[in-house]
Amino acid sequence: MRTLLPKLVVFLCPLYLVGCSVLYVPDSRNTIIFEEAGEFHADVNYGTNGFEIKSAFSITDFLGMGYSGSFINRTYDILYFKPHSHSYHEFMGLVNIKRFASYGRLNLTAGYGAGTSTAYDEYVQPSGNELTLEGDFNRFFIQPTVALKKEKITYGLANRFSYVNFSSFSSSLPQDGNSYNGYYFEPAIFIRSVGDKFGFISQFGLSVGLDDVNANVFNHEIYQISVGLNINLAEVFKRSDTK
Repeated sequence: MRTLLPKLVVFLCPLYLVGCSVLYVPDSRNTIIFEEAGEFHADVNYGTNGFEIKSAFSITDFLGMGYSGSFINRTYDILYFKPHSHSYHEFMGLVNIKRFASYGRLNLTAGYGAGTSTAYDEYVQPSGNELTLEGDFNRFFIQPTVALKKEKITYGLANRFSYVNFSSFSSSLPQDGNSYNGYYFEPAIFIRSVGDKFGFISQFGLSVGLDDVNANVFNHEIYQISVGLNINLAEVFKRSDTK
């Protein structure tokens, strides 16, 4: 039991931190990987980070552009995740850097987005007071992705590096710290099934602060998990036109 207790504490500490009021809830990573010009895909996800829509269009075999929207209105406590709401919009550029072997692809995504966020905690220790945080925020990110494809399945690792900056910040209680921005390393593993028009997608990710989190006036969620549907819009539109 004595040997088990330290391991249990190490595992539960991050979960306890997640239970605090959080203002930054990362969205899922973009994992749309195109193969050639003219592809048009959309992902529709739902998970701990809310409802999301991601789309990407390949202009050439190597260059593409995309949009991502994330929306959540969590009005009640779920396990380790406090009430939170946000609305976030983002535009991305995508580059297919290199194909390796016959099944691998290295992709680079970069983007900028902006949104609004609200967090609420009904009981803050040790004062026992209610806490409400609000703020507008923007984010810059760069994300290298390694994807492997085997038959109808694509899986891989997306390593996102994000800079998040809050403005118009307000709090119902005095906040420790003086920083309204932070740097984050946000890796995620993903799997995608490939179909002619539709596919299944799932993702599990982490968000790790790279600077002094104690100096920051806002917290972030550590874990993210989402599932959803991929739609090959180019193929859907093509088949609709032929009817």
